[in-house]
Amino acid sequence: MLKQFDDCAWIEAQPVTGRTHQIRVHCKYVGCPILGDDKYQDSESEQIAKKIGLKRLFLHAAQITIPHPIERKDMTFSADLDSRLKALLSRLSAKDN
Repeated sequence: MLKQFDDCAWIEAQPVTGRTHQIRVHCKYVGCPILGDDKYQDSESEQIAKKIGLKRLFLHAAQITIPHPIERKDMTFSADLDSRLKALLSRLSAKDN
């Protein structure tokens, strides 16, 4: 867990198998669906997403490492968190203070 808020938490997860929807399914299974997930959210998480103004899935691949298709050397790609998600985290953090 990176940060706990009133109604939700910001977590970091590292998928193991790379199976489709792995993180989304596991979060739902443990009773903590990802906010904004129109496939796996429950009514409570849907209400929280609406309450905080989230209009998309709050899921971000910060980094991925894959083998080069020819050279087989690992290639790592990183991406910053989307500005709208950063803004939402800022609003939630400010609300907690």
